[in-house]
Amino acid sequence: MMGLGITRQIIPQSQYTKNRAIEAAIVKILLFDHLRINKQSGAFIVMDLMNCFDRMAHPISSLCIQRLGVSPQITQCMIQTLCQMKHFIRTAYGDSQWSYIATKNKPL
Repeated sequence: MMGLGITRQIIPQSQYTKNRAIEAAIVKILLFDHLRINKQSGAFIVMDLMNCFDRMAHPISSLCIQRLGVSPQITQCMIQTLCQMKHFIRTAYGDSQWSYIATKNKPL
């Protein structure tokens, strides 16, 4: 997905900045200043989802990856899989024996 986005040049450089980290922060500040001055609606999403699947905002993540060219069916399959995963807590002392999973009454 990321390779496709980079090839098509549709991922902002601030997402994978190869320069200094401060540049990504400046881009974010300038975007919000621009939206505020022009009284426009907007959204900015910067998420490192490598190991934080339980923290994803599913609707926003779905829209973002569909923008990269992933079909809605594959996106739905991914989101459903993430929602049905069994999650364990990992600490410096190791993985927990206890786990949690989404239910219809308490979705993740």
